[in-house]
Amino acid sequence: AEMGVEPGAELTEAHRRVLRQQVTVAEAAPLRAYRQLPPDLPEFTGREPEIRRFIERLPVGGAATAVVWGIQGTAGVGKTRLAVHLAHLLADRGSYCGPQLFVDLRGRADTPPADPAAVLAWFLRSLGVPDNAVPPDLAGRAALYQEHLRGRHALVVLDNAASTAQVLPLLPNAPATLTIVTSRRALALPGALNLTLGGFTEPEALRFLSRVVGPARVAREPRAAEQIVRQCGGLPLAVALAARRLQARPQWALGDLASRLAHPRHRLGELAAGGRDLQTRLGYSYRALSQTSQRIFRLLGRHPGMDVTDASVSRLAGVDQLAARKALGQLVEEHLLTVTRGQRYLLPHLVRDYARELARPGGTD
Repeated sequence: AEMGVEPGAELTEAHRRVLRQQVTVAEAAPLRAYRQLPPDLPEFTGREPEIRRFIERLPVGGAATAVVWGIQGTAGVGKTRLAVHLAHLLADRGSYCGPQLFVDLRGRADTPPADPAAVLAWFLRSLGVPDNAVPPDLAGRAALYQEHLRGRHALVVLDNAASTAQVLPLLPNAPATLTIVTSRRALALPGALNLTLGGFTEPEALRFLSRVVGPARVAREPRAAEQIVRQCGGLPLAVALAARRLQARPQWALGDLASRLAHPRHRLGELAAGGRDLQTRLGYSYRALSQTSQRIFRLLGRHPGMDVTDASVSRLAGVDQLAARKALGQLVEEHLLTVTRGQRYLLPHLVRDYARELARPGGTD
């Protein structure tokens, strides 16, 4: 009407079909989105021994079975960064040129873990399976997933896994596939090469700091740079947050941040940048503990010594030695404690600050 013309035969027929509810919608083309790796970190630093250990264990001339690598460690130790870096390294070499799938399994205490059936549905759609061909049940989805990865040199990164049961349906079983699984906990994955990831060495931490804030700035204040990385306890996330704060504040001297980090009560508050903070990450592990283990963790924040035994914790918490040992085992599993010689337990540097914060009157998690 606006154009002053009558509708043609095609438009008239379309209008008639709408009135009769005879419209057919063309089926959407299947989704193909299987290059899912997050970007590698431009400033990725160190980890040469860990990378070499994994690469040297790759089968030569093709694997007869699927390869599984597990990376575990405390919050902020760089598990995801290492997994993504390894995945890009292998993809760039052409070792795994097929589908590259990535998922966050949400193994944190603040959200429900990802449902393996939902993850498989997403993977299948990413591999080109139409919605109406995705099986309704977990077993059917797992079987179709295995079929679609067979012979395709697939690389799958299962990040932040909550449990072994969550991971098992997502593991490809075809030769020439690699799965990298990261978790705060030790997982019992069949045939996996597992690595417990430790913190940065001091040279690695200094190198990372230099790459982020600039070598000239670090060279002007080498002693302050050393103080910063030592106050970060070698934890990569802590070093990264300190580096990002300095990067965003070019007017600061490195000594300014070093002096701020020197106060244990304020240290965790200073380790925050860009909406990320260390205290929140440690809170995920703390909230995954049982109530008894949480109470013992808070009591360890008041303990004057550097390490404890199950006997000393039994006396400190007023529980029997078996209960103390069980709680300490859960703290070790969440990587909030490390075991030293003679079955003694040690709180890492920044974890001790967090335990002290919770132990204060009015302390919150």
